Amino acid sequence: MRDVGLHCVCDGGDDSGPSSVFSVGLFVNYGHPEVLIIGLPATVAVGILHRIHALVQEGTAFAAGDTTDDVLEGYPVTFMNVGSKHYGHWLGDAVWFYRSLDGGFPCLQMVWPSREGHFPWTAGFDSALRSQQPLLGTP
Repeated sequence: MRDVGLHCVCDGGDDSGPSSVFSVGLFVNYGHPEVLIIGLPATVAVGILHRIHALVQEGTAFAAGDTTDDVLEGYPVTFMNVGSKHYGHWLGDAVWFYRSLDGGFPCLQMVWPSREGHFPWTAGFDSALRSQQPLLGTP
């Protein structure tokens, strides 16, 4: 991980919840919060995390509340803090990796919009997508 700077952990999802992919390495290597993506196919989410990693390597920093067009072609994404109460369920391997850090590690959820460009908290978001992308923080 130190050579590459990023490791992606995938959970394919099941009847109890949607798929998720999160980074391990952004915080230890760049001082940037780890990033969690929920509800997209793993191959797509891994590609997005690699794009985020490249941007972070170039000096871009994402924070809660940021919205950017630099991550997904043709769509904005936004970021929100992941509440610590969600770490055990969604970020288990990262919790294990960072267990020796006294302050833990920060994590952002990257929130993707519907095909029409609506975020889950805006009018026009497809309600059928809500269960695919639970929000782990406050927009």
